[in-house]
Amino acid sequence: MNRIVVDNSVAIRWFIGEQSTAYSSKVFDACENAAIYVPALWFSEFCNVISKAAKSQLITAKDADEIILRATMLPVIEARTPALAEIYKLSKQFGLSGYDATYLAVTIAADALLASEDEQLVKAAKSLGLYFA
Repeated sequence: MNRIVVDNSVAIRWFIGEQSTAYSSKVFDACENAAIYVPALWFSEFCNVISKAAKSQLITAKDADEIILRATMLPVIEARTPALAEIYKLSKQFGLSGYDATYLAVTIAADALLASEDEQLVKAAKSLGLYFA
């Protein structure tokens, strides 16, 4: 089975229709036949984006509740957080935030491809041949 690490820049687009892109739809379709890996921080990031969207009235509070419920049904595998030194090394090497370097480190550790719409993270993953295109 294929393995895909899904960044929140992609996953959130599955739930907020106005945010959907051709790429996020392609990843969603591919996840039907793949194991979906996420770092532990994915859950907090997802919650933060939904909370901000509700607060700014991009979505209603009811929509937010429904999105969280639907997101809990995603068959994601919480990957073990890589060592701090590995995250820092990737952060320095590619000029990534610690958060983005965590996604890249999980991708490497899981022998997976990374699905992201974050420009710097995509560039790093492509340079390692790990980008889900």
